[in-house]
Amino acid sequence: LPLYDSGEADGFLYYVMPYVEGDSLRDRIDREGQLPVDESVRVTREVAGGLSYAHREGVVHRDIKPGNIMLSQGHAVIADFGIAQAVDEAGGEKLTHTGVSTGSPVYMSPEQARGSENLDGRTDIYSLGCVLYEMLAGEAPFTGGTRASITARKEMEAAPDLRTLRDTVPEAVDAAVRKALAKVPADRFQTAGEFGRALDTHHSSKTTVSGPERPAKSRLVFTSVLTGVALTVVTIAALAWRTQHETGLRVMAGRIVQVTNDPGVEFQPALSPHGQEVAYLVGRMSSPKLAVRSAVEIGDSESLLDTEVTGIQMFPRWSSETAIRLVVCESRSATVGTLDTGCSFREMGARGGVLQSIPTPRRASQLAWSRDGTRAAFFIQDSLYTYQVDRPEPELLAVQPPLAWLPHSIAWSPDGKRIAYVNSNLPWLTSGNISSTSIWVIDAAGGEPVPITGENHLNMSPQWLPDSRHLLFVSDRAGPRGIYSVEIGPDGPIGEPAVAAAGTDAHTISVSEDGTRLAYSKFVYRQNIWSLPVPGADPVPTSDAEPVTTGNQVIDSMSVSPDGEWIAYDSNRRGNMDIYRQPLKGGEAQLVADASEDLWGPEWSPAGTEIVVDDGDGDVQLIAADGSRRGKIVALPGFDVGPVRSPDGLAVGFHSQGERTSGTESLWVVRRDSVGGAWDEPVELTRSQCLFPDWSPDGHAIVCDDDKTAVVVTPEGDVLSRIDLSRKGFASASFFRFSSDGASIYYGGRHSDGRAGIWSMGTDGGAPRLLVADDPARPMFWLMAHEFDGRFYFALSEYESDIYVMDLEY
Repeated sequence: LPLYDSGEADGFLYYVMPYVEGDSLRDRIDREGQLPVDESVRVTREVAGGLSYAHREGVVHRDIKPGNIMLSQGHAVIADFGIAQAVDEAGGEKLTHTGVSTGSPVYMSPEQARGSENLDGRTDIYSLGCVLYEMLAGEAPFTGGTRASITARKEMEAAPDLRTLRDTVPEAVDAAVRKALAKVPADRFQTAGEFGRALDTHHSSKTTVSGPERPAKSRLVFTSVLTGVALTVVTIAALAWRTQHETGLRVMAGRIVQVTNDPGVEFQPALSPHGQEVAYLVGRMSSPKLAVRSAVEIGDSESLLDTEVTGIQMFPRWSSETAIRLVVCESRSATVGTLDTGCSFREMGARGGVLQSIPTPRRASQLAWSRDGTRAAFFIQDSLYTYQVDRPEPELLAVQPPLAWLPHSIAWSPDGKRIAYVNSNLPWLTSGNISSTSIWVIDAAGGEPVPITGENHLNMSPQWLPDSRHLLFVSDRAGPRGIYSVEIGPDGPIGEPAVAAAGTDAHTISVSEDGTRLAYSKFVYRQNIWSLPVPGADPVPTSDAEPVTTGNQVIDSMSVSPDGEWIAYDSNRRGNMDIYRQPLKGGEAQLVADASEDLWGPEWSPAGTEIVVDDGDGDVQLIAADGSRRGKIVALPGFDVGPVRSPDGLAVGFHSQGERTSGTESLWVVRRDSVGGAWDEPVELTRSQCLFPDWSPDGHAIVCDDDKTAVVVTPEGDVLSRIDLSRKGFASASFFRFSSDGASIYYGGRHSDGRAGIWSMGTDGGAPRLLVADDPARPMFWLMAHEFDGRFYFALSEYESDIYVMDLEY
């Protein structure tokens, strides 16, 4: 696609290019997944023809990807020939030189990913090989959660066999793809023309019935106007940043005032557009109500809004100075993870009144409106949709890679051009779950999601400043939770996030429209291990439990050693989640594993000599019980979570997205021949969802969770039974565990009648029985329990939170 002109006007750099009508190849792949073989080959040949011309002229593209290949009038057109590099080199001068673009990790060659300065056209050949692979397979050959993980896979692994994924791919095409994806440039096609001719071989060898096909012409024109294509001037705000903002914006906290000081929990603050009032939730985190206070007249009495609606109210947002939108769930059993069930969006006056329903697409939980109110965005699983408010026909904008938990906390930039959101850990919004998360940004017009933070810490609550280029968020990246700022450029973050307000213990934040005020909830909480005997006939409340651990820490999960001497658990007492062990009968905790990333979910081996965990990178690690050694045993591209040992100690079950990096999390097992031996490659046992597995005591079965259904399978993956608890009135049911005698299955559940806690049922189903009743005053974390020697062990939460408002200074 040619660059016709460029220049500077009123501080903005601009360039002029043709406007090409049609879809991008990215749009086509997103809609259809795998494309027909012949069409995939044709598109690749046309792009190769254009690259051949460019390379002869000394131009290397460096950013060949589906989003930069336009499909116009049945032909492929390459877009974005080095605009980023042209801007860097030309500054305020004329941008007529086409040069090098920055590249996309999924498609760039290994040498480009390493930052080599001596790149030639063979880097584009590698990228085009990735594109052809994706057209045929429906997914790119190398993906991962971070740029580093993708680069490592390209350096160390061969691309998954294409004909295994799709056996209709001809051998000649498969061979051409493998040669284009060679790790060493000298082993690839040496010119784009060679690549195209290799595909021509496949094309010409096919038998046709309509006569010889005329060779397709390349529609890539670099010096003349495309027929029927109108010119348009594109002004990029990012270019203006270069000329008008040479230094980054420093955001600092000014005056801070406490708005609430009542006992209990006030959370999810939302500042009114002008920052004069703050709406927030008050009451139990599992069933809060909406309240409003003045953010200026401190001490103003709280207005608990009379909505005349029973149930749960969540996620307040101001739609104007006088109206608030929120989610209302009339079911007592609704949770943050089930907002598409019995929940709807409502709007009401800031001082109460009648709740008005807001029309939204079906299943549109966690929905957010643009600043001007004309557009809205929402997630369904890992898919981000947008729509025009006056024409609610959702369109798929992007798919989040990879999916750990549901993406959430959508935030439109004030100019409506970009969308920020959080990937993973949706429960944080109504609890103290401190699992690692990452923040992403995507162009509201489409494109690839770009990571703004890493995924090894808690990163939450993105909020834009008025310039639409700086983002504030909550993070524990340096230990205690604080508020950070980061500048967002066209390709992602510019520099490292900077501290705006340290040590605030913020839970979520909200910024006024003019960016001068920020509200946050100062959230202090503890989660420790408690225990009680497995109840007999009648349910026992969690208030009867006895403490096993104490102190200011957060514990997520635990496991008792086979000899009953130790209890291992994860704790954030040193900042990150590390692994500790403590004598079960009392004594000092001992640090077992201290890592730079979080470590979760310890599970003892049957011999008591090893502990298996999952880590902040989404991999499975094995740790010596005395902490003397540790190492990864599973590192699939997807998130590998919930490892559990088999009774013989020779296998570990876990759930993962496997090679897919997003979508369904199925059951996997990794095995070894002997204790201390090498681990084999992981094997996928189920293709359907199968979360948080547990082995039966005899090792003959595994139980796991498929959306309120207990699925029991053999160690080879054959389904023995499916027990659907939604048919028994449960709004949520998860964390299925065999009893120590193998006769029952325990699980955490929330019934539609309001009862919640730890339940029991027979291995073949039967009537559920409530054993441990959750006490909302000190809720059970995750409704999950570990049973050993006739006792339950579980984490109970203690929450305290108040609302604060700070002035922002720049």
